[in-house]
Amino acid sequence: GVMSKSDPLEVLKAKNERSRQNELRRMERQLANMLGQRAEHQELSEGMLRKEKARLKALEERTMAMAEQRIDAQIRHVEKWLKQEETFRVKQEEEAAKIEQRER
Repeated sequence: GVMSKSDPLEVLKAKNERSRQNELRRMERQLANMLGQRAEHQELSEGMLRKEKARLKALEERTMAMAEQRIDAQIRHVEKWLKQEETFRVKQEEEAAKIEQRER
C-alpha cells in the first residue's frame, strides 16, 4: 500500500528493512571477499603442492641416477679387479709352466 509518512511504525519498518538489506549486502560482500581469498589461497597451495611434487620427483630421479652411477662404478671396479686377478693368475701359471719346463 501507500506508505503514509505519518505512520511511525511504517517508517520504522522501512528503516529496519533498509538497514537489513544493507547488512545483507555487506555480509555478501564480506563472504565474496573471503571466498575469493580462499580460492586464491587454494590456488597458491595447489601451485605450491605441484611445485613441491615436481621438486620431489626431480630429487627422486636425481637420487636414482646417482645410485645407478654408483652401482655402475662398483660393477666397473669389480670387473677391473676380476680382470686384474685373471691376468695375475694367467701370469702365475705361465711362470709356473716356465719353471716346470726349466726343471724338465
